[in-house]
Amino acid sequence: MLSLPVSVALSASHWATSSQARRPASGHPAAQTKSGVSPEKIPVYRNTSADVRYVGSAACKSCHRSEYEHYLQTPHGQAATLPEGRPELRNLPAAGDTICPDGGVHCFRVFPDKGGYFMSQFDRGANGTELHVEVEKIAFALGKPLMATGYLIQRGSYLFEAPLTFYSAPGPEHTNGWALSPGYDKDSLGFTRPVVDSCITCHVGRPRPTDAASNLYKSPPFEELSIGCESCHGPGGLHVEERQERRSGPAAIDTSIVNPRHLTTQLADETCMYCHELGEARVPQPGKSFQDYRPGVPLLRTEAIFKSKLLFGWNLEEWSDEMAASACYRFSKGAMRCSTCHDAHFTPSAQEAPSFYRAKCLTCHQSSSCTLPFSERQHTQPVDNCITCHMPKHVAPKLVKVGGEGTSHRITKTEDEPIPQVDAPQTSPSAASGMILIDSDGADAQKRLSPIVLLKAYQGVLAHDDKNDLAERYESLLQTMSSDKDDASVFSALASSELAKHTDEGNRMAIHDLSEAIRLHSDSPRDYMLLSELDYRASDLNSAITTLTTALAQFPYVPTPYENLAVCYLRSGQSSKASEIIHRGLEIFPSDRNLLLLDQRIHP
Repeated sequence: MLSLPVSVALSASHWATSSQARRPASGHPAAQTKSGVSPEKIPVYRNTSADVRYVGSAACKSCHRSEYEHYLQTPHGQAATLPEGRPELRNLPAAGDTICPDGGVHCFRVFPDKGGYFMSQFDRGANGTELHVEVEKIAFALGKPLMATGYLIQRGSYLFEAPLTFYSAPGPEHTNGWALSPGYDKDSLGFTRPVVDSCITCHVGRPRPTDAASNLYKSPPFEELSIGCESCHGPGGLHVEERQERRSGPAAIDTSIVNPRHLTTQLADETCMYCHELGEARVPQPGKSFQDYRPGVPLLRTEAIFKSKLLFGWNLEEWSDEMAASACYRFSKGAMRCSTCHDAHFTPSAQEAPSFYRAKCLTCHQSSSCTLPFSERQHTQPVDNCITCHMPKHVAPKLVKVGGEGTSHRITKTEDEPIPQVDAPQTSPSAASGMILIDSDGADAQKRLSPIVLLKAYQGVLAHDDKNDLAERYESLLQTMSSDKDDASVFSALASSELAKHTDEGNRMAIHDLSEAIRLHSDSPRDYMLLSELDYRASDLNSAITTLTTALAQFPYVPTPYENLAVCYLRSGQSSKASEIIHRGLEIFPSDRNLLLLDQRIHP
């Protein structure tokens, strides 16, 4: 008798014009960036309202042609493209490129064909035959390849990650070129890894998911394919309308659209942190989605970003930690911000970067301040480059298998310089929660958060490190919330806590809690799989079948409900129904090994 498979394949990561960017700014940045942005002088931007419509970057072109055209050449402007825009796909040989991990029988191929570019997975049979072939068309490419380019598969209105990635930088488990996507070496996910809102939000311009937990999208799935102007400036509908009507406000600052140079340092940096600060847990506020964020509004109103400790270089996206610890940031007294060194409208080439960033350093420092003899500075690569010594490259521990290097933003005198004590709500754990709230807007910010936000934050942090000392705090909070009868995620968390006891009573309580979570329309496939597993083990096959039938309708592009429902039908003696479910599953997942084994069992 086959055991019931319970794994679910779910995993989920400035403002000058370009002509100004090529010249060192004059004067001390404190004199420039602080001007007009003291809290009492921040303009009230009118496009932060949820009812102001987005118009797309093309609407900016007629008035801001230079910025628009330069921006399109930046990594943000090329963050997502159609497949035909990718050179690594255009350069594929006619036969494509085949990857068989570890020389095994399960292989993947990326290849061109009529109508576009495709990926397939198959098993190698005798004499070179290909068995159980599944072919999917590549719908979108993600990422100008700083390190790697990933791809999306679209099946109906559902989006999935493709199993192969093109790596522009070598890693321990791959050379440059085509290899398995991150995480696929541990689990044969094929074309079944769903791409949900939290995964895709920062890779494209405004995705349109039907809900936060599903990989089902509206048509078209993205309002704008690549990351556009409105990601930093907010929706442009009001601005365009007023400009078309030749209306302008009486104030010197146009409040119809956000200009980050007129924001406080924190508000300006949060437009970057929205995507460039992952933390260990990103939790939307109750009733909010990631799409609700508006530049110019505190990020905390949309989502809370947590970590348990400072994570220098953890995944190439934790630069706010490093910058906050730098002497440059601490002694600037709020003048230094992301845009002090980075211009969103212009990205220097590899050849331009050394002089471009050296010029940024020299807006505060003098060349004569460097203690390294001038003769030695002429032998660095590149010559006399501040970044070489003070912002060295490092490999992120979390992404070490992906390869590539990030630039340290600690801006140290020497690499072994000790980490200073940085005592601020954004960099210090709260005494109440034990966690750091990265996008804190005040000392009392964590006290103002909903308990459900804190609960999910603990879950996210503990998922990264289950030995973390926050486990007791999490359990204590969970028990205080156990009387909440209206939140599916609370019941789901209670069930996990009961299952961890490994007792019959714990299993019975988990069945109750999971049933309540599903009654409240849980959007987690895991809840359905766990409940059906528990019912199956308790020989309550009718309940297991009912739960799995609901899961099948709610998550049609997740293979596990097909597998588990077929097993339940087989055990209850309903082989014809099992065969029907298996064939339905194989129509979508022709390479699914569990379904193939079940089919062989019925039809030996």
